[in-house]
Amino acid sequence: MGGGTREGSRGREVAWKAFTLTLKGELPGLTPKLARELREDSLSPGLKEVLAATAREVARGEYLVSKDEEKALRAAAERVNTKFMELIERDGKWVERFKPLVVPTVDQRYLVKPLIPEWVGTWIERKGRYIYVTYWFRFPYDLTIWEKEPEFEPFTVVIDRYSGKAVEYQFRVHWKIIRVKAEYIKHVGGRPKIGFSFTGHTPIPALTIKGQLEIMTKYPGLGAAWLEINRIITLLRPHNITPEIHIGPSRKEVSKWKRNPLSSPWYEELEE
Repeated sequence: MGGGTREGSRGREVAWKAFTLTLKGELPGLTPKLARELREDSLSPGLKEVLAATAREVARGEYLVSKDEEKALRAAAERVNTKFMELIERDGKWVERFKPLVVPTVDQRYLVKPLIPEWVGTWIERKGRYIYVTYWFRFPYDLTIWEKEPEFEPFTVVIDRYSGKAVEYQFRVHWKIIRVKAEYIKHVGGRPKIGFSFTGHTPIPALTIKGQLEIMTKYPGLGAAWLEINRIITLLRPHNITPEIHIGPSRKEVSKWKRNPLSSPWYEELEE
């Protein structure tokens, strides 16, 4: 009895070790790419939890059979590598299907070059029947071109995983999430058409007339300037010039310019 209790306790310790090492990207046997993305905190919180939980369960089960910690951790890493590829293959289609088409508006203050994100990262979260694909657009500056720190702005598409259709789009103005029904946003080939505000680079979707009335009624604080930028975006032709999609970006970089990531969410969950 005592031996079984000790083995069970030891199994839980090994399982917890696999869990924590996975979150840190330090589990022996992880692929270099996955280990780097975990170390740099580039994956969405939900995806990290799934991978760490997978490592925990596999490590505990393997240790109870083999009584070998090294073997248990190695088995956990192998399964985590496979699980990661399975999830990317499963959800990668959503990233490409709804990748926004960008209207390259010009920053009127500088007239230097169009406002085009230099880099795009993605986070994917699954909550109940909905899939939240957040595109993080990176710009070299926030308010002025003389700033040295890059800025990230999120644009989230909420997908009903049963129908495969977008039901809502969300973007952030400062710390407030703006929610717009998918039917109010103009699409080209099934992809949303967006541009960016001149100050702060907030993603701004091209809206239908009904959408403009809806959003200005629901969020009166956006003001006439926002509506004018939206009008420009709606009229201009979009270009398929969005940079290559990355799995990142780093949560540390994202949260650095907003101080506290917990007070600045990138999406709001829909009720079932």
